[in-house]
This record gives sequence, structure tokens and C-alpha cells, in this order.
Amino acid sequence: MFGDIRRFEFLDEQGRPCPDGESGRIVVTDLENHLFPLIRYVNGDRGRSVSGRCGCGVTLPLMDKVKGRITDMIRLPDGTAISGDYMTTIFDDVPDAVRQFQVCQKADHSIEILVVPNPSFENLMNVLEEVRADMTKVVRAAVPVVVREVAEIPQKGGKLRFVRSDLT
Repeated sequence: MFGDIRRFEFLDEQGRPCPDGESGRIVVTDLENHLFPLIRYVNGDRGRSVSGRCGCGVTLPLMDKVKGRITDMIRLPDGTAISGDYMTTIFDDVPDAVRQFQVCQKADHSIEILVVPNPSFENLMNVLEEVRADMTKVVRAAVPVVVREVAEIPQKGGKLRFVRSDLT
């Protein structure tokens, strides 16, 4: 997908272009920055191209909103793999409840949801319990799920990984 000065690609896990409307890894080429051009830069986000025209009249190719980041998978003891994409959306209905969060799967398969809470959010405890209960349903109660409030979530590199698994 070419824009006016940048190229955006949406690639599947094998590096093949995704059809319009199908989500994939976002790959950017930007030759405008002469000091640091980006050539097929995988930025860690997921998104999709959209066919049609923008209502504003711009005729450039369209992209849906960025939907999540490349994430680890959650694996249940029976071998079932659950896409980390869902995990990135667990606070979408109440974005003001927490400042940051990360879903961590431990080596014993248990899941810990780390949250940096927003102290001014009124129903925080209810929201955290709902998120824990929803996650328990998603993993079919096959592993324990706990929510733990923390002051900060350490990051490696520039972006926070929403899902991290200690399983290999």
C-alpha cells in the first residue's frame, strides 16, 4: 500500500501480503528521512488495509486503526494456543482504569496480569475483578489467573509488550 511518501505493508506470519481487510504485521518503508531511512521496518504493530475511499475526500490508501501489537501466545497445559491479540484489548472498554498493563504467563502456565492503576478511577477493584473473571473464561479455567497492582512495568526497548510468556 503506497501513500504519498511512505509505503505500508500488512504481512502474515510467513511474510506474505495480507488481503484487504485481513490483519497482519505492519511493515513501513519511509525514504523521506535522509538521516535515518526506514526500509521494510517491522514496528511491532498489527493493522490492516481497508478498501474504499475516505469520507474526507483524501484519495490515498486507507488503513484501519492500529489493532494491537505483535504478541506472545498464551499456551494452556493441553497445548491450546490463545492469540495474544485478544489480551491487548482487555481494558478497551475502560481505558481510564489503568495507566499500563501486561499479561504475563509464567513457566507453570499461570497468568498474572500486572496493572499500573489509575488511582483516580472510582470502580477500579470491580474492573480488575471483571478482567480477571473474563480472562479465566478465555483460558477455560485451565490455569490460575491473578491481577497484581504494581507501581511500574519494566520495558525492554521502546514499546511495552502487552503479552509476555515465559514458556518456550
